[in-house]
Amino acid sequence: MEGRGLKPYYLDTSLMLRLLTGDPPELAAQALEVFRGAEEGRYTLAVHPLAVAEAFYTLVSFYGVGRAKAAGALLEEARTLVFGGRRALELYAGSGLFSLLLSPRYEEVVAVEISKEAVRRGEMDRKRLGAENVRFLRMDARKAEALGAFDLVVVDPPRAGLPPEVRAYLLRARPREILYVSCDPATWARDVGALVQGGYRLAFARPYDFFPFTHHVEVLSLLRL
Repeated sequence: MEGRGLKPYYLDTSLMLRLLTGDPPELAAQALEVFRGAEEGRYTLAVHPLAVAEAFYTLVSFYGVGRAKAAGALLEEARTLVFGGRRALELYAGSGLFSLLLSPRYEEVVAVEISKEAVRRGEMDRKRLGAENVRFLRMDARKAEALGAFDLVVVDPPRAGLPPEVRAYLLRARPREILYVSCDPATWARDVGALVQGGYRLAFARPYDFFPFTHHVEVLSLLRL
């Protein structure tokens, strides 16, 4: 609302986003100064409704506002889908999100990740949570053949999907269940098709919209023998 006798300062989308997200810090500091100027009575703030709408769209699409709820739903569904058993393996584990989540359901869980920093963070979380049955291995997922057989294998690959070596390992090792989390439906369909041809059936699949108003979709799926 414009104050009497004061010149209005019209907020644009960029200014609102800088203040709300703090990104990047130098522009966020400039945005804060604009609001301080209004508080000190140097001008009043005015905003067009379309600028508010655009800021909301950007927050949801690119800054993850509302994404935590969707991620929580995916994790809860993943936890309830699997049977449980003796051994579980997570490939492309990162810091072991699924390994730690599913550790109460298995006697032994092996988390495979090639990033040294991700393994370090995962070990810290494992110790903090007291998950003694989780073991982190820093290695290439394509060498999983050396790890033997598992009741469950969790795969959460990059957009390129599973390389031929990992698909071949799954078809040879034949875990009872494969929990496949994908960030690219096209490569997911390719990999699931190969696994189904190898004797698996797609028991469950659900898309998750972590990035509303964009083409990006996460897929949670479960394959069983």
